Amino acid sequence: MVRATSLDNHSYPAPGDPTSATQAAVDGEFGGIGLLVAGHLWNPSQASVGYVDAGTASNIAPMYDPFIENLVGYKPGGLNAAIYTQITDVENECDGLLTYDRL
Repeated sequence: MVRATSLDNHSYPAPGDPTSATQAAVDGEFGGIGLLVAGHLWNPSQASVGYVDAGTASNIAPMYDPFIENLVGYKPGGLNAAIYTQITDVENECDGLLTYDRL
C-alpha cells in the first residue's frame, strides 16, 4: 500500500509557495483580509483585523486578486491545493467576507 503524504504550508496574508519532491504541496491556509464594518460587529470592544486591514470594502478585491495570481504562478512548481482561510470569521478577528447580517 502506498501512503500519500502532503506538505502543508500556512502563510499570512499572501499564499506561500511550498515545494517538495516527495509530497503533495498544499497551501493549507492563506489570506485573512479583514474589514471592520461599524454597526455590524459582534463585539465592537474586541473587534480586530488579524492579518491585514482592507480599510474599505472596495479595497478587498484588489488585495485578494494578487494572492490568486500568486497561486496560479505556483502551480507549475507543484502546488496541488490552496485554502483561503477566515472566510467566515466575523466575531473578534474580523477577517470574514460577510458580516452576521450578510452585509
